[in-house]
Amino acid sequence: MQRKKMYKNIKKRRTDADGLYAVIEKRVINGYVIALHISVNTKH
Repeated sequence: MQRKKMYKNIKKRRTDADGLYAVIEKRVINGYVIALHISVNTKH
């Protein structure tokens, strides 16, 4: 019973970490796209 509970907690923590990484990745991609747009706009 205890082991099952521990495994559940580990699984939950892993999904939280994955969610956090996804958010960071999305922000990085968005920031990169915005920077790209700005650089293109300043060239013209």
